[in-house]
Amino acid sequence: MKLRLRTALAVLAVCTVAVVVLCFTVQSILVAHCATLEREKADYDLERASAALTQDIASVETAVGVWAPRDDTYRFMQDGNAEYLASNLNNSTLLNLSVDFVVYVDSAGQVFYSKAIDAANGTEVPIPSGLEQLVTGEALLAQHSSETSSVAGIVFLPEHLALVASKPILTSQNAGPIAGSLIMGRYLDSQEAQKLSEATSLSVEMYRVDEPDMPEDFQVARAAFTEGETSLVRVLDGKTIAAYALVNEVHGNPAFVLGIDEPRDIYAQGQRTARNILYLLLGLSALFSVLLILGIDILVMSRWRRLAARVAAVSKSGNLSERLPVGGRDEVAAVAEAVNTTLASQERSHRDLVQSEARNLSLVEAIPGLVFWIDKGGSISEIRRPQRAASAAGNHDSQYGTPDEIINLIPAHIQQMAMPYVEKALQSRQTQMFEFQMSVDGSVSYYEASVLANSDHEVMLIVRDVTDQKIADEARQNSLLLREIHDRVKNHLRVIRSFPEATHCQAEGPSTNSRKQTGSRNQTVNAADSRRPLDSG
Repeated sequence: MKLRLRTALAVLAVCTVAVVVLCFTVQSILVAHCATLEREKADYDLERASAALTQDIASVETAVGVWAPRDDTYRFMQDGNAEYLASNLNNSTLLNLSVDFVVYVDSAGQVFYSKAIDAANGTEVPIPSGLEQLVTGEALLAQHSSETSSVAGIVFLPEHLALVASKPILTSQNAGPIAGSLIMGRYLDSQEAQKLSEATSLSVEMYRVDEPDMPEDFQVARAAFTEGETSLVRVLDGKTIAAYALVNEVHGNPAFVLGIDEPRDIYAQGQRTARNILYLLLGLSALFSVLLILGIDILVMSRWRRLAARVAAVSKSGNLSERLPVGGRDEVAAVAEAVNTTLASQERSHRDLVQSEARNLSLVEAIPGLVFWIDKGGSISEIRRPQRAASAAGNHDSQYGTPDEIINLIPAHIQQMAMPYVEKALQSRQTQMFEFQMSVDGSVSYYEASVLANSDHEVMLIVRDVTDQKIADEARQNSLLLREIHDRVKNHLRVIRSFPEATHCQAEGPSTNSRKQTGSRNQTVNAADSRRPLDSG
């Protein structure tokens, strides 16, 4: 793989990893933030629904606060006149007050008057069962300790939950004594939930805590509330989030679970934003990658390509005297300088090698005999014949080579004879010499072999024909031997000639002169004997 492609892939890989990391980071941060926001919004909308419910309770309390401190109401509690009932407690009045029932309780805690209507059709209906016990006797709604006392909230009825408010009945000047309590209420049913939904633009649902058929998500919320929580926000699915609150009745006991659900618009917007950021990052990454690759290619890789092309041209030409252009002070220039230094070193080494090879060739040319290059296994890699022998063969261009006819001329036992010397020369790195003889053209020729270690695995074997030298040495030895024999024969003849003279001198009696001559001859003989070789007879 080319460096240019590797660089491009590396840039793309880095940009891809950066985009992936950024995307995961942005998505995790953005989505987490959006999830927090939607939870906060769900909790805020739940508070809005609770506030709307509180506002409904307050509206009932306001109606009671208008009717309870009135002179005509105060007199009605004293005389029960029918005119008050006809003018104030007809069905239309209750519908206008948005209440479903009204109860007047006297100061003794007994129901003085009560009325209930069906808000759906405006007709009068019986008071809901269970209401009387909540508004009589010592009940919280029936007794007020002061003129400013007020009770409002939610009460449990067998059929319904109801929003109720109770205030003491006073004169128009809010003066007493307290003539009793006025209690008004509105059923907390599906219609009331619909009103809350319309008022808040939310999907509002309410379920009593004792509701047997409560939906599963409300059951989970109810279970959470039993563990001490008062509000809960849950993601129902990928598109819906819900919030729940536990609402207590006037006595402080849990009454119902108020719940809202809404689409996860914030979360969806966060996901869309994350995708848009992903697309933007991918586009920027692609643009950045292209620009970065082009910049690296123009500023860096082009210089490397020119350097590589120049090096390839120098390598192809084989001219070590050429040099690479050096420009700048960066790594490319440093590499070019290093290559130029290497080329200069190679040029010097090549020049020295050529000179050394020329000298070695001259030395080899001066060797008069055959030259063999033999490895440690005994294989002959090259043979050089003497220039004279090559010229005599009429082949001036085959001075070097591996001619089979030369190898075949050497007997196998002589080749085997050379191997110990080859091994010894490789081991000791010293020149080894041995002699051998063989029959050439019917006559015996003598040869001298020198074994020189050429490397750790190869030797140079120089074979020189010493037949003429051997013949000359033998002739010289024979000449010396004949001369020695001749000298000995002369000495012996001289000794023999001296025998008659010595006999005559003995007969006459030896004189001093004869003795001197005899001694002189003996010295001559001894001198001749001293010139005799040690190996002669």
